Amino acid sequence: MPPNTRQPPQPPEPLADEHSAEAAQNAAEHERTGADLLSAQESARRLGISVSSFYDWLNQSDRGEFAIRGEPVTINYFQTGRKGQGRILLESDEVQRLKDLFRVRPRKAAVRRQPTRPRSFPGITVKLGRPN
Repeated sequence: MPPNTRQPPQPPEPLADEHSAEAAQNAAEHERTGADLLSAQESARRLGISVSSFYDWLNQSDRGEFAIRGEPVTINYFQTGRKGQGRILLESDEVQRLKDLFRVRPRKAAVRRQPTRPRSFPGITVKLGRPN
């Protein structure tokens, strides 16, 4: 066989369980998006936090308790390994999405009008001033 000819792609092997099927689906999704997968250490570095804080964020996100700027946020990540006890991987797009949620967008300050002195006082039914 000449060295420059390409081999046809081999069909994937059958999957053993539903976790493997989900991992294969996630891998196929990753291939479609083309995003880079980052380790937990690299993701934490890009977010500007420690690795332990990053793992705490993932834990809070899994419980539905993670919020950024008062809004609930879910972090989408991959966990490799046959039973999900492997490395944590995040797509670079997900890290960018989290960074964008931290972005402060200035708003115009509300225009305040000058305070005015009230001419009447609600609840007071008598004439004000010194009694004669």
